[in-house]
Amino acid sequence: MKWTLLFSSLLLSPGLLANAQYTESECILLQHQINDFSHAQQSSPYLVAKKAYDRHCVSPRATNTEISTPTEITIRPKIANPVKARNSSSPPQQVTHESVNAFELMLSFLLPMGLWFGFALLLLAAFKAVLVFKAGSIGEWWVNLKLKELTKGTNLTLYENLLLRTENGEFTEVDHLLVSPFGIFVIESKNYSGWIFGNERQAKWTQRTLRYKSQFMNPLRQNYKHCLAVQSFLGVKEGIESLVVFNDKATFKTDMPKNVVMLSNMNDYINGFTEPKFSKAQLAEFNVLLSMREESTTAEDYKAHIQQVKARHESAS
Repeated sequence: MKWTLLFSSLLLSPGLLANAQYTESECILLQHQINDFSHAQQSSPYLVAKKAYDRHCVSPRATNTEISTPTEITIRPKIANPVKARNSSSPPQQVTHESVNAFELMLSFLLPMGLWFGFALLLLAAFKAVLVFKAGSIGEWWVNLKLKELTKGTNLTLYENLLLRTENGEFTEVDHLLVSPFGIFVIESKNYSGWIFGNERQAKWTQRTLRYKSQFMNPLRQNYKHCLAVQSFLGVKEGIESLVVFNDKATFKTDMPKNVVMLSNMNDYINGFTEPKFSKAQLAEFNVLLSMREESTTAEDYKAHIQQVKARHESAS
């Protein structure tokens, strides 16, 4: 509407027919229209305003009735238009575009994401391994605590994480070894929770919780290997008792196999053995051998044991 009024006033002004110069107010209005339509330089409002401004606003004339306006007029920058004007003799403006390789652009975006994703997976795997290790260590700690209560004021001797060699020369680690006149108890601790399914003949037992289901090696078979190592090291064939202890967080949904107890019942189970099997001299000899083995075990032995366990797991998978 404002541009309609503008052109009406311009057409009716007597200076238009005589090509006289417009007043400063009229030129300012023309300049505003040029700015408003600078994005469409082929439109009629732009062309008419530009032509009128070039013809009649070279030296705008002042009048006493006009409202004073700033002498400096801020002109908004024009938006580049790649379309060439029909009547323009100037060469078209050349626009250059930097070529972009779409594949390289995608790689530059995805590669950092892939690295971060891989790093996150490694952290998750490491965190899970730490949790498993911590859970096992906590389970062993509770069993040791209960066994130490059992040995107070008695002639029982407890050994923890004892590293022995098997018949084929590999290391095997006994979680807990209790030397007693009533038997040498080779104890394997399991810190599982949830439901446990298994019997002494199955190679794999099953753990089931609300979130997942998994299988693990039959701990009785696992501890049998430990018992053989203890028999070979001490040079005895009788009186070695295998015992597997589960945390009280676990619940057996099958009949609990023989030589498997819950942690809360462990000490009562051991106290149930009342028939002497070893003399004091034998017990003293066993303790000397086991103490020497503890002292001679080095960090390199434990590293070798870990490497052997990893190799067995890799070959099994």
